[in-house]
Amino acid sequence: MSSRPEAPQRRRYTQRIRAERQAQTRLRIIEAALSLHEEIGPALTTISAVAKRAGVERPTVYRHFPDEASLLGACRGHWLAQNPPPDPSPWIALADPEERLRIALTQLYGFHRTTAPMTANLLRDASISPAVAEAIAMMRAAFAAIVELLLVGWVGDPDRVHLVRAALAHGVSFETWHSLCVTNELDEDDAVELVIGMVRAATHE
Repeated sequence: MSSRPEAPQRRRYTQRIRAERQAQTRLRIIEAALSLHEEIGPALTTISAVAKRAGVERPTVYRHFPDEASLLGACRGHWLAQNPPPDPSPWIALADPEERLRIALTQLYGFHRTTAPMTANLLRDASISPAVAEAIAMMRAAFAAIVELLLVGWVGDPDRVHLVRAALAHGVSFETWHSLCVTNELDEDDAVELVIGMVRAATHE
């Protein structure tokens, strides 16, 4: 005589299967939204379009993400996990500020290049979407912290610190990379050296 699973065991198994399916559905929704964000931008991405691409109904999307902020937050976390920005911690060990900046810019410009479609759409849509504006503010804060790290060792004259900080902030930004390497078609190595020259010039009267 075969033994039947106990009811609690069957219940736990059913709950596990349900949770796995819900997690898979949630991931499909996130990936569908991200693909649309990269193609047309968050501001033009509708819940109907996300649902269609994910292969679910609109109410399913809302069950997982009740508002735009929750969906964008989940998208941001998933996107960053797939596109991690450069880790600045190894730069700290470099005593030469120019070499530190050269390595940082090289890595940052590579990051800008690989993530350009998404970043361009986010910057464009920040003015019309508070949730996107919040994401951009977080990105700006992260780059401001990088600037402070790169500022160390560049200048001893306190009257010129603000000039060097401004040059560094300009140099690490996505907009500067895009202007130099996309609009003006510079090689990234040449763009890096151009920015280093600007920062070096900011240290002298």
